[in-house]
Amino acid sequence: MKDFMYMRTLGMTERDDFYSKMIREGQMTREEALERLRLENGLYVEHIKQLLDDVGMQPCDIESS
Repeated sequence: MKDFMYMRTLGMTERDDFYSKMIREGQMTREEALERLRLENGLYVEHIKQLLDDVGMQPCDIESS
């Protein structure tokens, strides 16, 4: 859910920021970071829907915020 909110509001996740710092510090190449992000940055929409359902909310409740 946190990654979803980061992506929705900032257009990136905490992971994007972390890998960006690693690139600037020379600990990782841009290509390595992009590949990791491609593999790791999937938003689990079904899990988010289940979480919202568990707390009595609908996806539209956070989309209109």
